Amino acid sequence: MIAAVIALIGRPVVKQLERIHIGKFHFPNWANVIATMLLFLFLGVGTFRILIPLVGAELDRLQSVDIEKLIDGSEATMAAIKMRLDKWGINYDEALSTEQMYTYVQDLFSAVSFSSIANSLLSTFGNLFIAAFSVLFISFFLLKERQILHNIIFTLTPDSQAIKMENIVNNTKRLLSRYFVGLLIQVTLIATLVSVGLLIVGVENAIILGCIAGLFNLVPYIGPFAGATFGILFTFALNLNMDLNTIVVPLILKMAVVYAIVQLLDNLVFQPLIFSNSVFAHPLEIFLVISIAGTLMGVIGMFLAIPLYTFVRIIAKEFLSEFKVVQSLTRSI
Repeated sequence: MIAAVIALIGRPVVKQLERIHIGKFHFPNWANVIATMLLFLFLGVGTFRILIPLVGAELDRLQSVDIEKLIDGSEATMAAIKMRLDKWGINYDEALSTEQMYTYVQDLFSAVSFSSIANSLLSTFGNLFIAAFSVLFISFFLLKERQILHNIIFTLTPDSQAIKMENIVNNTKRLLSRYFVGLLIQVTLIATLVSVGLLIVGVENAIILGCIAGLFNLVPYIGPFAGATFGILFTFALNLNMDLNTIVVPLILKMAVVYAIVQLLDNLVFQPLIFSNSVFAHPLEIFLVISIAGTLMGVIGMFLAIPLYTFVRIIAKEFLSEFKVVQSLTRSI
């Protein structure tokens, strides 16, 4: 499935490279495919080469937090919280005492074993390498020999349905290619805007959090909220030794504003343009489909909702076109 997605994203790039001519000479198909895959590898490896050192530095910094100093510095804040709770008529629970807070924080940091996480990642490196090689190998042939899946499908298709199946295959390639390319553009825009915004407000690990926000944005609606929550909690943890009222809280509020502005741009501009124009569906239609898929299958359903819905529409147009509702939903395909 990953190889198929890469092939769908790479098809427009290969087509553009095929149009390049130097006099009467033009590059062979295999060279265009290799150039496209090298471009993807360059972008992927380049991103990881930038992010991994930054993530390592932030994890080292998180491990160096002085828990005792943190708890001692929080007494004034805890006293202010107690006064506010008393004013609201809420009893100050023992769970919020300094001793309990020390226990909670100490348990949290002791439970996170970064060395074991690193060892686990290293132990799975071999499997990841094999998986990556398999994906690249399959992607290469899906891009180079575009008729492979086509031939398999038509071998299993009755002659009487060949024309309809031809339309389904062509429309599926066209619409899903547009969708995944649009999704890639959306993730890049979100990651860039969040990174720039966080850099402006003074967040040190802005690039990491921007990339994470872009990846979380792959899951519609709840993904951006999860990405923002992760970014804020991560920044809070890295600044535990700072003064809470004068440094940490203002920084978190600025981060929340950045995430909110980018999310508004995504909801009002990026998603309508990318989703609606790529699969030719109304934004309300897309919202309902994602909501239903999320209710039935959770986060995975929300991620797969639009590609599956697009595929179902394409099939319905060919085999159920006599129904009025199908005509309405597939008119623009």
